[in-house]
Amino acid sequence: ASLNADPKVTLGIMANYRGISASLSLSPSKILSDISDMMSAINYYSNTFGFDLTFEKVAAFHGRTGMQSSTHKLTNTNMRQFALTGYYVFNGKKFSLPAVFNSTWIQRRSAGSFLVQASFNTGRVKIGDNLDPDHDFASRLKRIDMNSLSIGAGYGYNFVYGKHWLFHATAQPSVTIWQNYKLHTDDDQGNEEVNKMDNGRINFF
Repeated sequence: ASLNADPKVTLGIMANYRGISASLSLSPSKILSDISDMMSAINYYSNTFGFDLTFEKVAAFHGRTGMQSSTHKLTNTNMRQFALTGYYVFNGKKFSLPAVFNSTWIQRRSAGSFLVQASFNTGRVKIGDNLDPDHDFASRLKRIDMNSLSIGAGYGYNFVYGKHWLFHATAQPSVTIWQNYKLHTDDDQGNEEVNKMDNGRINFF
């Protein structure tokens, strides 16, 4: 089975005060509908450390099972996801990430730094009944629970050119150290079964 979010155009607002930012994005065409999508975020960036908190709700999906040749619009299907990402910079006295991402600092001389990052994600996808209208599967798909934790390390560099130009580059590979994806299904008698998913694939199909 496959699920895909519909393409969309969003309209957002953002407020920034002393390195703390808050933002909200909505789909203008669906603000008053049952399938409105929304993303909100709060972040804080300093020269030494920072974090991003994001919450996302997506309700416009299309999908198909492996037996179907084309996708169709899904009803009563939605995803809610929360993510927390943090970073630490070892050379915060000379290298500034806020100068790149929210312009609360000014980088006057070129400098670089080693940095580390950690990210935690948790979410749930509720699956509507019409993903499998032909009953290709013996069990009814209900929801997917998603949890993961990853860490990364790398190097960032700010190149200052003249008085008005700043070029930034970061190489920071990461690895997932913990992942827990589970698919919940119901049989015809209403009995729930939990199936582990490996690398985003359902292992019992």
